[in-house]
Amino acid sequence: MRRCAVVLLSAITALAMATPLAAGAASTPSSVQSGALLPGTPLLAFSEFTAPDLSAESWSVLLRSLAVDEEDTERYLVKYKAGRALSAERELRWAKGQRIKKLSPARRLIAVDLTPKEWRRLQKHRDIEVIERDHKRYLLDQETPYGLPLIQASSELAASGVSRTVCIVDTGYDIDHPDLPGTDRVTGVAQPTTGAWDDPGHPHGTHVAGTIAALDNSEGVIGVHSGPDLMLHIVKVFDDSGNWTYSSDLIDAVDSCVAAGSHVISMSLGGSYSNSSERAAFEDALDQGVLTIAAAGNSGGSSYFYPASYDSVVSVAAVDSSKQIAYFSTRNSQVELAGPGVAVL
Repeated sequence: MRRCAVVLLSAITALAMATPLAAGAASTPSSVQSGALLPGTPLLAFSEFTAPDLSAESWSVLLRSLAVDEEDTERYLVKYKAGRALSAERELRWAKGQRIKKLSPARRLIAVDLTPKEWRRLQKHRDIEVIERDHKRYLLDQETPYGLPLIQASSELAASGVSRTVCIVDTGYDIDHPDLPGTDRVTGVAQPTTGAWDDPGHPHGTHVAGTIAALDNSEGVIGVHSGPDLMLHIVKVFDDSGNWTYSSDLIDAVDSCVAAGSHVISMSLGGSYSNSSERAAFEDALDQGVLTIAAAGNSGGSSYFYPASYDSVVSVAAVDSSKQIAYFSTRNSQVELAGPGVAVL
C-alpha cells in the first residue's frame, strides 16, 4: 500500500489566507490576519476560520495536490566523505536505494534513486557530505552552426599542423560517414545503456561533428577544421532516441574528455538547475587547461541553462545569417559568444 504524507502545513496556510475568520477570532495574531506568517507565529486552529464550502470530491483533489508520495523516487547525486566509500554504499543498499552508477573514486559520487523518506534520513548520515538532485540534461537541437566566413574560419586552420583534440559530448558518431574522419583520428566511449559510441541511432552528434570536422572533399560540407591534425573524442551520453541524460552523466563525460587529452569540449545540450558536483567537474577541467563550450539554450528567454551558465563554461548563443539573435536563442548575462545557428546545413 502506498503511504502518502499530506502537507497539512501548506493546506492550513492556504485556507487561512483564502477564507474569512470566524466569529470569536479577534485574538488571532495580526500577522495571520494580514496573511503574513512571521517566524514563530502559531498557525490558526481549525476552529478559528471558516473552511470554504467544497464538495467531498473537491477536497479530495485539493489534498491529493498537496500530497507527497513516499514511495515515488527521484534521482540524486550522493557525495560521500573521504575514506567512507564502502560504508556509504552499504548505507545506500540498506536504504534500498537503486544505485544507477558510481562515478570515479576521485569524485566520491554515486548516482542513486531515493524515496523522499530515504533522502531525508541520508541527509543527516555521518558518511554523507552532500546530497543533491541529479538534474536532467536535454539535446538543444536547432540546425547546427554554418557560415565559415561569419566566424572568420579559414583554410589556414586546417593547414596549421598543430594537433588538437575536440571532445564531442552528444548522441554518438557515425564512424562510416564518408565526409567525416575515421578510426585513425577518432576515439570514443559510451555511457551505460546508450549503445555503441560509433553506431548512433540519433543523428545529432554526427551533425555536430560534421560542423566541427567535416572533410575538405567532394562530398557534403566542409567543417570549421577540415585538416588532418584534428582528433575527435566522442562521448555518447544520449540513447538512440536522444531524449535526455543526467548531470552525473556529464560529470563522467567531462572526466573522459580530460583523460583523452582533449583541448576543447563541445556540448549542444543543457537543462535547468545547477548542482555543485557538476560545477566542480567543469571547474576542474578548466584548471587543467580544457576549454568547455556549451549551447546557451533554446528557450528564447533569459533563463539560465546548465552547463552553459557555469562560470567555467563558455556559453554560446545563436545568430542568423544577418547576425541577428535567433528568436529561439537564450540570452542572459552568462552568454559570451554567438555563432551561426539558423537554417543551416
